[in-house]
Parts: sequence; C-alpha cells; structure tokens
Amino acid sequence: MENNKEKVNSNAELILFTFQIIVLLVVICVSSLNLTFEWGNQNLWTAILIGSIGYIMPNPKLKTSNNFQQLDKKFLNTDQSL
Repeated sequence: MENNKEKVNSNAELILFTFQIIVLLVVICVSSLNLTFEWGNQNLWTAILIGSIGYIMPNPKLKTSNNFQQLDKKFLNTDQSL
C-alpha cells in the first residue's frame, strides 16, 4: 500500500515539475518577444526574463577536497584550552 502512495506522490511531483517548466518556458518566450519587438516596459520584461532564467538554473556548489575539509577542522576547532 505504501508503494502506491509513493508512486502517486512521485507522479504528482513529476506533473507539477513539468507544469512549472512549461509555464517558465512560456514566460521566457513572451519576455523575449516583448524585448525583441520593444513592446511594453523594457525594465519589466528584462526583470521577468532574468528571474525566470535564474529560477531554472541550478545553484552553484563549491567542490571541496579532503585537504580543505581537514583545514576547516583545524581552523574551526573551538578548543579554548591554552
């Protein structure tokens, strides 16, 4: 029974994700057309376009190696006994 709930939940998430991407692509296309043909407020359409692209792009993550993790542990050690 739990597998059915998980399957329904994952299907709902997939449908929601697909709908969000379709809406974002429409917004990007409309914004691009409005900027290309100079219809309406250019600042508004630029902000909408940049916000939509920023929402789609993944967040950058810093890659850390073991050396950096060891340095972090060494310098972040809060042992105050001197």
